[in-house]
Amino acid sequence: MRWIYGAQRPLKLSELAEALSLDDSFSSTGQVKVDALREIITNCEDLLEINVTDDTVSFVHESIPELLSQNEQWSLKYETPLSMFYIEHESVQSKIANTLMAYLYGGCLDDPAFHNPASDPDQSTGEVFRAFLDARMKAYPFLDYCITFMIDHLQTVISEDEVFTWYFFDPPSLSPQRDAWWAAYRSLQVSE
Repeated sequence: MRWIYGAQRPLKLSELAEALSLDDSFSSTGQVKVDALREIITNCEDLLEINVTDDTVSFVHESIPELLSQNEQWSLKYETPLSMFYIEHESVQSKIANTLMAYLYGGCLDDPAFHNPASDPDQSTGEVFRAFLDARMKAYPFLDYCITFMIDHLQTVISEDEVFTWYFFDPPSLSPQRDAWWAAYRSLQVSE
């Protein structure tokens, strides 16, 4: 539920499965199957739903995120049997930012094509890069979300000290993943 709460847009089942595969607290095997996740979400039908049109996961009512994150005296945070459902916004955002970073460093951007994209995505070579990026996003279901919303999640991280220890913020020559992310981000922004 923390991922559904903290995501910048509803996640597709395939994206959520990829994200949870990186989450040690959810998966000890490192692999979450979409069908198994679908079954889990179906079993939580009082809280969660899967949109049959686009396979995205969301809360069944807009009041649920607020209920899960309230910090009032009578909230889930202080109800001992239910406190495990309490969601602290800042820690969820930090966890998501760290997971996005781990995903980007997990191989999805490790291809020379990312490191030599066209300087102008409108040129024919930019179209070739975009076709390559589309193929990568198909192979890595969570990549589109990572590229598009990395900035949003980084803005909500608890500690700047934590963020700036990531290799992502090393000088450009030392951070090929950041360069690849930036090229992909620009390509996605131009196509919108």
